[in-house]
Amino acid sequence: MLKRMICGLTLSLLWAVTIEPASAGPNDNYAVVKLENKTPYRIRYSHRWDNDGSEERGQIAPQKSYLHWWTFDYAGEDFAPWFYVQLDGGSGWYKLGTFYSPDTSGKTARHYVITHKQTEDGVVFRLGEKLETR
Repeated sequence: MLKRMICGLTLSLLWAVTIEPASAGPNDNYAVVKLENKTPYRIRYSHRWDNDGSEERGQIAPQKSYLHWWTFDYAGEDFAPWFYVQLDGGSGWYKLGTFYSPDTSGKTARHYVITHKQTEDGVVFRLGEKLETR
């Protein structure tokens, strides 16, 4: 089931994505999310797993990506916490779902892309899911 919630915020954070996690298969050991920076700017952000997780800092160089993953206690475990991201300058958190994966290579990661738009008030950053086209 797929849910999207779009909220308008000011300057750096315009909308949030809420997507329910999928179920794990028998060979899936990780929940993986990929953040890709499609802007000419270095993106600094905070992130955590679930609401109670400890907050960490990260950054992504322009035109680069970074993988985050949750390691399951056992193969086929059917629970992964939400992955939360807050871009620097933003006033809210993105709540991201993950794809379950047998490895951390990123080939089967849930892929999110950071883009930007120049406005009268400055640069606005957006985070959205990359939908594969075939």
